[in-house]
Amino acid sequence: WPYRNHPNVLLLHYGDVHKDIPGTLRKVAEFIGLKHIPAKAFKEIEKRVSIEFMRARDKRYLMRFGHNLDKTIMSDKGGLIRTGGIGTAKDGLNEELDKRFEEHMQKHIGDDSELMKWYKDRMK
Repeated sequence: WPYRNHPNVLLLHYGDVHKDIPGTLRKVAEFIGLKHIPAKAFKEIEKRVSIEFMRARDKRYLMRFGHNLDKTIMSDKGGLIRTGGIGTAKDGLNEELDKRFEEHMQKHIGDDSELMKWYKDRMK
C-alpha cells in the first residue's frame, strides 16, 4: 500500500478488473509500454483471462502457500476458481471465521482509512 503511487506500481483490485476486463487489459498494456495490440490478439487475451476460461482448466492451477510458497494445493475436483463474483469471499464463512477475517483485515489495514475505503468500495 505505501508504494501504490510509485511509478512502477500498478494497483488493481479484483472488483475493478471484474467490472471492466477490456479496460483493465488496456490499462495493463499501457502500463507495461505496449502501444498496440492487434484486435484479434486482444480478443484472445480477453477470453483467456475470463473466469469461464480459467474454470474450464481449473485442474491445471496450483495454489501456492506457506512462508516460502513451498506448499501447494491441487484439487482433483478443481475448485480453486470460485464464483468469479465480487464480494463473495466471505459467503462461506461461519460466524467465527467471519470474526477472524475482520480481525485480520483490521490487523493488516488498521486505521488507514484511505486503504479501508479503497478495499470496501471495491467489494460492492
